[in-house]
Amino acid sequence: MNKTLKISLRILSVLIALVLLAFIGGWIYLKQHKKQVIAYIESEAKKGLNGGSLHIGDINIGFRHTFPRIAFTIDTLSLRDSLWSQHRHDLISATRVYATLDFFKLIVGKINIGRVQLQNPKIYIYTDTSGYTNTSVFKKNDPPKKDAPQNLDYPILQINNGTLAIDKKDNNKFFGYEIRNLECKIHGDPGDRSLKIDIDLDCKVQRMTFNQEKGPFLANKTVAGEFQVFFNKDSKVLQFEKIKLAIDGQPFILAGKFFLAEVPTPFTLSWVTDNLSFKKASTFLSENIRLKLGEYDISENITHMTGSMDNSEPEYKTPLIHLRLNVENKNLVTPLVKIDGATFIATFNNEEVKGRGHEDSNTVMHFSPFKASWDKIDFKSDSIVIRNLIHPRMNMQISSDFPLENINTIFDENVLSFNKGSGKINMIYQGSLEQNYDSSRMISGNFNMDSAALTYVPRNLQFTRGQGVIRFDQKDIIIDDLNLYSGTTDLIMSGRVKSVFYLINQKNKKLTLDWAIKSNKLNLNDFTSYLKQQHTKVVPKKNKSSLAKTLTEFTNLLERQTLIWTLVPNN
Repeated sequence: MNKTLKISLRILSVLIALVLLAFIGGWIYLKQHKKQVIAYIESEAKKGLNGGSLHIGDINIGFRHTFPRIAFTIDTLSLRDSLWSQHRHDLISATRVYATLDFFKLIVGKINIGRVQLQNPKIYIYTDTSGYTNTSVFKKNDPPKKDAPQNLDYPILQINNGTLAIDKKDNNKFFGYEIRNLECKIHGDPGDRSLKIDIDLDCKVQRMTFNQEKGPFLANKTVAGEFQVFFNKDSKVLQFEKIKLAIDGQPFILAGKFFLAEVPTPFTLSWVTDNLSFKKASTFLSENIRLKLGEYDISENITHMTGSMDNSEPEYKTPLIHLRLNVENKNLVTPLVKIDGATFIATFNNEEVKGRGHEDSNTVMHFSPFKASWDKIDFKSDSIVIRNLIHPRMNMQISSDFPLENINTIFDENVLSFNKGSGKINMIYQGSLEQNYDSSRMISGNFNMDSAALTYVPRNLQFTRGQGVIRFDQKDIIIDDLNLYSGTTDLIMSGRVKSVFYLINQKNKKLTLDWAIKSNKLNLNDFTSYLKQQHTKVVPKKNKSSLAKTLTEFTNLLERQTLIWTLVPNN
């Protein structure tokens, strides 16, 4: 055997023997003087605390992970502030804590902690109504001197099966998390005050409550991913860019900035995701918004969604929230109608008017441009706006060109049936989306009918070459010179249905209708069917949307009224 190798092996054997002897000696000493060691650690820790206390149940020494690292094991550790007896919340409590040290560096007088691992820790950051927080247990460190040595060796921090609670009684907020696994590796640079932190996270959000009345965000959602964040030791700003996280299994890309030196902590957070289920997206939001969206749905997935949350205005309980989503050729379900093949860009903002807060009454949703189909009627809208989640109101402009036969399904086909012709509608609606009567509802615009052929089903009256305009004048419907032909008779009709919204909401069953009929050529033989027994067309019943049912009831009401037609010769 080579002489040099033999000498090296002997030296290594001696060093190992010294390590083992030192370890055994330390273990024996700790075994015999455990109470004194624990008391010493607790008293030394107290010197660095601002009136708080550290409590240790038991301490042991052993090898953990890989040699030559030595692990100190602490059982039942707790850290309390000076007002613990009043609020009864430990800042940190853990059933077991591991800390590993490099033995060789310890021999030369250098303490190098390689890893700190907390088992089943409970971290509870508490702020009372006066603004006092239990984190004040830590003394504020003086800024380091320029020539002071910088320790850039940071231990790896690991948490297993822990919980984190941030309870802010001063502004009625609460954030709770279950931490299944968290590992942080911190990297420093002597020439840079920023730390790079590599994080491996697997946790569950219990709740993120900014406003107790509105309920929590992300309730019971899992969050997992490996990413990097940056922390500036001078400004205490924590930030990250384009990190990838899986939230409830949905992949997101996030960016954020947290100003930890300020109280309360302002932050900004933004996110991007693709192919997201609408129902899943709604479960990320607060309870008040989820309940409002419960009657809505989008088939398949949202193509693209971006969002942001801004908590930089401490005077408001709820952060400023922006959402933007792209929907392409999807079916929509709403309380009023089912819409097919919808394509649109939608935005949500909980502060329409600056300075009025981030309340439900100050929310606004925009849909533009909007293209879709309703009961075979293709339509488009340059703008749809819905305001106020508490009492939602809509401003909507729609336009459509369609065959008149396509509107038979939205009226009662036992009363009126179109057989031919084209229709064109351009309409603006302003008013409530609630079912109860609203006197401020208004509708304006017009419906143009051309080359129409229709049947008044109860009397089997056939009309052809229908042409005219129906105008919507705020609350009334006005018929301007509606031309119809029945046999050899020509008819020119004009009329007005008053307070149509009051009528639709069935405040009464009486119809206020002004109607006039003129004729250039009148042949009574063309109306002999009107004298016969009423005829009922057998039409299979269909499941209709709420809006279609309303229009059906309206045509039924028109048919039930006793109308007096005044025929005026057209001189």
